[in-house]
Amino acid sequence: MPPEKIGRYEIKSELGRGGMATVYLAFDPRFKREVAVKVLPPQLLADPVYRARFEREAQTIAALEHPAIVPVYDYGEEDGQLYLVMRYMPGESLAEKLKQGTLLPIEVVHIIARITSALDQVHARGIVHRDLKPGNILFDQYGEAYLSDFGIARLTEATTTLTGTAIVGTPAYMSPEQARGDLDIDGRTDLYAVGAIIFQMLSGKLPYESTTPLGLAMKHITEPVPSLNHVRPDLPSTYDRVIETAMAKDRSQRFQTGQELASALDMVAAGKAAPSQPIPQATPPPTPAPVGMPPAGKPALGASAGKPALGASAGKPALGASAAAQPPRQRVRLPWFVLAGGGLLLLAVCAALVVGLGMAGGLWNQPKAAEPTPFPTPLQSDLPYFEEFTSSANGWPVHSSSIGQTGYIDNGDGTGSYQILVDAPNQQIIAVPGKRFTDVVIEFNITLVFAPEEAYFGALCRYQDSGNYYYLILGVDGYYSIGKIQNGENITLSQAGFSNAILSDQPNNFLRAECSADTLTLYANGEQLAQVQDGDFTSGDVGLLAGTLDSPGADLRFTNFYVTSP
Repeated sequence: MPPEKIGRYEIKSELGRGGMATVYLAFDPRFKREVAVKVLPPQLLADPVYRARFEREAQTIAALEHPAIVPVYDYGEEDGQLYLVMRYMPGESLAEKLKQGTLLPIEVVHIIARITSALDQVHARGIVHRDLKPGNILFDQYGEAYLSDFGIARLTEATTTLTGTAIVGTPAYMSPEQARGDLDIDGRTDLYAVGAIIFQMLSGKLPYESTTPLGLAMKHITEPVPSLNHVRPDLPSTYDRVIETAMAKDRSQRFQTGQELASALDMVAAGKAAPSQPIPQATPPPTPAPVGMPPAGKPALGASAGKPALGASAGKPALGASAAAQPPRQRVRLPWFVLAGGGLLLLAVCAALVVGLGMAGGLWNQPKAAEPTPFPTPLQSDLPYFEEFTSSANGWPVHSSSIGQTGYIDNGDGTGSYQILVDAPNQQIIAVPGKRFTDVVIEFNITLVFAPEEAYFGALCRYQDSGNYYYLILGVDGYYSIGKIQNGENITLSQAGFSNAILSDQPNNFLRAECSADTLTLYANGEQLAQVQDGDFTSGDVGLLAGTLDSPGADLRFTNFYVTSP
C-alpha cells in the first residue's frame, strides 16, 4: 500500500517501481497541481551508496534548467524517507511508445533535437547522464520529449563513481568506454546512447542482443555497428551513416556535440544528405564552462544588407505601423502618444528620424516608413523547420542601431542563441527568417539575460508584412495576450491576463504557439494560457518579437526555434 502523504504531498497512486526508487503520482496542495514524487525504498536507506546517489540526483537536477529536462520542484527527507518532487509527465515514456512499433522519421528528428539540445547544455556544465535509454525519455501532455533520471549522472571532473566503479548504466545502450569501466567518461558517451536509441526508434530492435548483460556490454566493445538498412531497407542508407558516426567505437570519431548529431539526422530525414556527402566533421568537444558563468562578452553585430530587423525609431512604434500597432499591455502607463490618439501626429513630427523598413522586401534607409507589401515567399512545406542560431548565414536578420540590435550569439559551448536587444523605451523589434507556412506549432526557449518588468516577448505566425500578422506574447510581469496587426491596426483577440506560469524570477522560459486552421493557442512552460479563433490570415512567415514600454534595456536570447505541423 502506498503511503497517504510524503511531506506535504498527498499520494494518489504508484506510477512505477525500479531497483533504486518508487515513483508516485501525488497532489501538491500548496500549488494545486499534480506532481511525481520519487522515493528511495525504506530497505535501502541503510546503504550509504544508494542514499548518496539519491541525494546527488536531487542536487544535480535541481541545478539544471532546460525546456527538455524534467524540472525538479522540491526534495527532502521525512520519517526516514528521502524524496524528490518532479513535474508530473502524463505522457508515456519512449520505452512504452516503442512497444507500439517504430516511429516515423519526422518524430525521431523532433525527439532527438530536443534531447540533444538538453544534453549539450548539461555536458557544457560538466555533467554526463550515463544512463540514457527510452525509459528515461518521458513525454508531457503535448507529446513533447523530456530527459529524466539524472540519478547516476556525475561531474566529469570526478575520478570515481558513487558505487566505487565506473560501470554504471544500462548495457543495451552502453558505450564501449563505459562498458570497459573507463574513468574519463564524457558527453560523447551519452551521444553513443542516443545513436543506439535512434536505431531502436527506426528499427524496433536493439542494436545488439545477448542473453546476459555482460555479453551485451561486450558486443558494444567488439562488434561492428549494426546496419539499419538491413532491417529497414525502405529507409535511405544515409541513416546508417548517422548511426555509425554516433556509435563509433572510438569516441573521437563520433559526433562531438548533440547539435552535430541532430543536424545530421535532420538533413538525412529531409533528403538533403546524399550518400556521398560526408557526415559533419567532428570537432573537439567544448571545454565545460563554470556553472552560472555568462557568455564571455557580447559580439559586435554588423549590418546585413537586405536583412532588416529593427522596426522602430526613437519615439515611433515598430513595424512601420501607427502608434496603436504595439501589442497591448496592462498595469503599466501607456505611452503619451497612445493616450492622446496622436499616432499620425507622431509620424509627422518624427518623419526626419524614421528608419525606413520593408521587412518583407529588405529595404533600408528609406526617407519614410515603407508601405506594407504582399509577402513574396512561396508556400513551403519542408517541416519541421529547426533553427539553432549557430550561423548568421541561416537567414535571420542581423543589425544594430541606437534602438537596439539583433544577431547571433555564440554561447561558447557549441550552441547558439538569437539576441534581440531593445535599448530604447516604447520600442518593439521583430525578426522573421523569410519563410512561409500554413498551420504550424512554434516552440522556443527564451532566456531573460536582462529584462525589466515591462518587457515582453513572443512569437509571430502568418506574417504577411509589417502591417499584417498574428502575435502571441508574454510579459516578464506575467502578462499574456493573443492579437493581430491588420492593415497596421492592432486588434486584441484574447482577453489579456496574468499567469504564474511565466517564470519572471528565473532566466529561462519555454514558449509554445500553435496556429492551426482558425485557432491560435499560447502556452508558457507547458501551461495553456489562451486560445482564440480568427481566420483572417491563413499563411505566412513565423518569427520572434520583443519590446519594452517605459523601461528600456531588454536583452533576450532565443534558442532552439522549432516549427512543426500541428
